[in-house]
Amino acid sequence: MTGSQERIGLLAGTSDLPLEVAKAIEDSGKQLFIAAFEGAADPSIETPGRDVRWFRVGHLEALLEGLRRSGSTSIVLAGKLPHDSLFFNDDFDSRLLALLHSLPDRRGSTILAGFVDLLTAEGLPVRELTHIVPGLVAVEGHIAGPPPTPEQMRDARFGWKIAKRIAEMDVGQTVIIKDLAVVAVEAMEGTDEAIERAGRITGGGNVVVKVSSPDHDFRFDVPTVGPHTASSLARAGGGVIAVESGRCFLLGLRELNALCRDRSISLVSLSDEDVLDKGVSDHS
Repeated sequence: MTGSQERIGLLAGTSDLPLEVAKAIEDSGKQLFIAAFEGAADPSIETPGRDVRWFRVGHLEALLEGLRRSGSTSIVLAGKLPHDSLFFNDDFDSRLLALLHSLPDRRGSTILAGFVDLLTAEGLPVRELTHIVPGLVAVEGHIAGPPPTPEQMRDARFGWKIAKRIAEMDVGQTVIIKDLAVVAVEAMEGTDEAIERAGRITGGGNVVVKVSSPDHDFRFDVPTVGPHTASSLARAGGGVIAVESGRCFLLGLRELNALCRDRSISLVSLSDEDVLDKGVSDHS
């Protein structure tokens, strides 16, 4: 199938990620249909010439019908839906309620995996975002802002292993560290609020570590850092952002670079090999 014949259905949730994914898909020459979730997707995703339709979060059957009618040959998921919507399910249709009742628990990864399996069973295979938009993937090394100090790198490596365990348990993808202490752990509130909470505790100078789980499913989630993350850390007193190379997206790189430079925030990308090789005691 050629790029011009391929038609990708983009399910758009919160954050800037759907905007950047939509542009990258269009730039690649592929056809695009956007299923945007009301109350979640940025309204600016709807531009002249784009095939966009809006759907309510709880109306699964309408979404499936819309995707089928769009002629989409594959699906990608970008952005998130507010987790608290799960607690207000009086507007969920019978199809979504049946899906939720069939699942063993209400963890985010469980729900999304069930949703992805349902799409696939409906003839709408879901593809990994990292394969669709590889240009957004973080490359290992120092990326922006001042180089981190040896003490900050020690905190980053210390937090790495903790973040990996937290991600594996599907609690969150981010921990915030200072002086070899865990200041905050991301949960349902999201990365930005966890960063700001940590800033209130320590007054600033924290190290934010964001990773993927060992068995991460990139069909429905990619750990992401962008200008909003840097702005949150700046408001919380600055520090370091350390992301996982090859498994994390960097959004709005030009603005992100400028924010890190102007607010003296260090942005680095690490790998498991780097952390395991050097450990937390290395000050070189």
